[in-house]
Amino acid sequence: MKPQRVRRLSVSVCLFALSAVAAPQLAFAQEVSADPQPSPADPTQDPGGAVPGDIVVTGIRQSLASSVARKREASQILDVITAEDIGKLPDDNIAESMQRVTGVQITRDRGEGFGINIRGLSSQTSINGRLGLGTRTEGVSARDVDFRNLAAEFFQAVEVFKTPVASNIEGSLGGYVNLVTRKPLDLKERTISVAGELLLNEYAERADPRASLFFADQFADGTLGVSVAANFSQRRPRTDFFQSLGGWQRLNVNRQTGFDFNADGVTTDVLRPVDLRFRTSNDTRTRYGVDGTVQWRPSSELELRIDGNYSRFENVIRNHFFQTLFTNNATAFVPGSLQIDENGSLLGATYNNQAVRVDGRYEPDVNETYLIGGNARWLNDRLTVEVDGNYSYADRSFTSQFFRFQGATNATVSYRFRGNDVPPEVVLTNPNGTPYDLTTPSLFVSDLTLDRVFDQDTSEYVGKVDVGYDLDAGIFRRIAGGARLTRRDIRYRVLQAANVATNARNPAFFDQATGRRRTVAEEPLSTFLAPFPFGDGVFANFGGNFPRSWLVADYDEGDPRFGSSQFIDLLNTRDFGGRVNSNPEQSDIKEDTDAAYALAELEGAIGSVAVQSNIGVRYVRTRLDSSGLVTAGTTVTPITVENDYEDWLPAVNLQFRLTPDVVLRFAGAKVIERPDIGQLSAGAVINQSSGTATTGNPQLNPFRADQYDVSLEWYTSRTGLLSIAGFYKDVANFVSLQTSVGQIPGAVRFDGGTDFLITRPFNAGGATIKGFEVGVQQGFDFLPGFLGGFGVIANYTFSDADTDSGTPIFRLSRHQYNIVGFYERDGLSARAAYNWRSRYALTGEGGNSVQGIGLFEYIAANGFLDASISYEFNRNLTLVLEGANLLNTKEIRYTDVSSRLRDLQINERRYALGVRVRF
Repeated sequence: MKPQRVRRLSVSVCLFALSAVAAPQLAFAQEVSADPQPSPADPTQDPGGAVPGDIVVTGIRQSLASSVARKREASQILDVITAEDIGKLPDDNIAESMQRVTGVQITRDRGEGFGINIRGLSSQTSINGRLGLGTRTEGVSARDVDFRNLAAEFFQAVEVFKTPVASNIEGSLGGYVNLVTRKPLDLKERTISVAGELLLNEYAERADPRASLFFADQFADGTLGVSVAANFSQRRPRTDFFQSLGGWQRLNVNRQTGFDFNADGVTTDVLRPVDLRFRTSNDTRTRYGVDGTVQWRPSSELELRIDGNYSRFENVIRNHFFQTLFTNNATAFVPGSLQIDENGSLLGATYNNQAVRVDGRYEPDVNETYLIGGNARWLNDRLTVEVDGNYSYADRSFTSQFFRFQGATNATVSYRFRGNDVPPEVVLTNPNGTPYDLTTPSLFVSDLTLDRVFDQDTSEYVGKVDVGYDLDAGIFRRIAGGARLTRRDIRYRVLQAANVATNARNPAFFDQATGRRRTVAEEPLSTFLAPFPFGDGVFANFGGNFPRSWLVADYDEGDPRFGSSQFIDLLNTRDFGGRVNSNPEQSDIKEDTDAAYALAELEGAIGSVAVQSNIGVRYVRTRLDSSGLVTAGTTVTPITVENDYEDWLPAVNLQFRLTPDVVLRFAGAKVIERPDIGQLSAGAVINQSSGTATTGNPQLNPFRADQYDVSLEWYTSRTGLLSIAGFYKDVANFVSLQTSVGQIPGAVRFDGGTDFLITRPFNAGGATIKGFEVGVQQGFDFLPGFLGGFGVIANYTFSDADTDSGTPIFRLSRHQYNIVGFYERDGLSARAAYNWRSRYALTGEGGNSVQGIGLFEYIAANGFLDASISYEFNRNLTLVLEGANLLNTKEIRYTDVSSRLRDLQINERRYALGVRVRF
């Protein structure tokens, strides 16, 4: 961090909106302590339980009233949201519930949320105070959980911490999320709840099931409690894509264009799409899990608890591609056909002699997580001692098997981009001018078979102890301290992929007697063949001239060949001297952390203004041991790199109660965030077919930041809150990805070239992130008659970033807002929520910049509308109808400017009809 920048941060006087706004089906919980670890022995610290004197949450208004009451008493800047009742969350997973919290932004995968950030920066998530584990997945940090694994029905509360205290687990710049499950001794009576729904996607031919169950009871005169929750859901969404999967890259067209993207002093280059692809994806998403708790409270001084959960998310993906324009170069285009816009983008052209390929891909992706822990809490007068230990494990296995066909003859391809929200025109003709046939098997030959497996498993052992002592010594009310030890081991591997379709010795592809290359109409290739199976084809609701159907390799649901060796055996993908498509990647990263903290809580007054504060410091040491492989050509070299660093992290939170209804808060802290796991690999992986390579960097420094927050909250009524707030973060050691052209000693591409597109992480300097939030929630109880049933929740977040390197901060949207309207009266409950965010930078396939010339890729601004309506016949029976993505929102990705369309994705609407029964 630059010294002059620190000196500028003497006081942060931004106004901050404490995000009292939650999802319409959520509301703030009861009292939350500074330490997110819930403590059932102290019911004010567990928002999952109801105890005598609590407000019983039975509707939106009582939830809002509870949120306002708890917000007043919080000792740090946070949001706490709770489910109104078991199973009442209409979202696919808990991330979709959190997206309507002020400042929380989610990353989507085919329309479903799977990762979050807070104010544009990454977060980390725990379950009952224990960090969850993640795996390497594009678009979300491997240090955070994959929220697709976490069904919303499991959780009673979500705590979103935006400022830390010294007792909080370190490791994120944006904030910290704690997911709280229900505790059986905090329920007033035996509880049995069952919910079932039928899910229907817009293009689906049949409905899919979703079900959840919760059971809790107490024994031994109320001293022993047991609870079990289970869920199951299946969804089969369809997504249509247009993609330039290779991105936009520089092309020298050997004519004056006025553009000089490579800064060589010659204005003859443009940016062109590397390829043109249409794709439809049919997924089968199955999610199930179990959560359980055994809780023993033999006396008011002692409590013991064992709890754990298991979840599995399986996504079987069947992709069907059409692709062309792979030999897009300066000699292939038809003179006079180039259409270059004012930004130097080649938005239209006609190219001769272009390969045409179609393929089908079978890609099962399985994620499993386990977490089990034990907790003991002992209270003796003023002394509190809590000991907690847990073991957690996460595993991801991703298999990609595909069979690609190529047209026996090449095509003339004419294309024209029409805007960033519609597919481009793409017309294929034969050299004689007749239409190109994409559906006749005898006109295609095999081109590629591939079998690739990615596997990662992460395990972690954690032990911690916390000690607190209540004081009555002037302004001091409590002192606390503790320690936490963590041992984490991350292992992943990428197995070899085979590319043998052009191998003349393979009898699956060539007639060994004549040497003739087989067409895909012949055995055994025809075994995989099917016509395009989806109604009117890709982008059925869009006009324009582009391929809408083609041959595909058909992977039937339940076919035992796929995901097994039968695929390999049938097509002989690893026999007859077939060439390896990519070199093996293997990594083992051991990360140990030792942490300790000291904390004091103070209380006093300045005149008539009551003041509360907590102040403390956390020490943490991180030790890293990263082992991997560096593969160049046929040489595989093992390598091990070590790293060791330590940090002191002070934190202070101040609360000023200006009036009984107005609260002012200040907070300041030092925080760190360790680099993403995938960036710490010691090895390198080289793809000789595509000419790309990625490397890790175990010597990366962690992000380190000074952050300042201030908030002003006005509690306008029992259910009303108006807040405005500001935040400032000064970050050092930002990690960025850089893609550039270079050579790797000993490595040669399959086509004989030695230049590779190499992507590597590096510490890119510092950045400042500053912004503000405003929020309002209000039920219109004061209006007469049925009008009193209406209410509104709304919030807005502004985040602005300035980086030393000039590069954008990935996944940070400058603007975000949420608007929720609801109505609740006489058993009828209805709500609609609109969530919008502005564009944000994204990494991914093709790199985060175009061949090192500093043009970045972005996801365009988008908004999603969800709604639900339910009717409660009585306390035990409720019917519900829900709809998600009602606007059929497009997800658009582009390179630097919106005319350079990189990815257009259409996710279908989905609906649910269900019943909830409580006994």
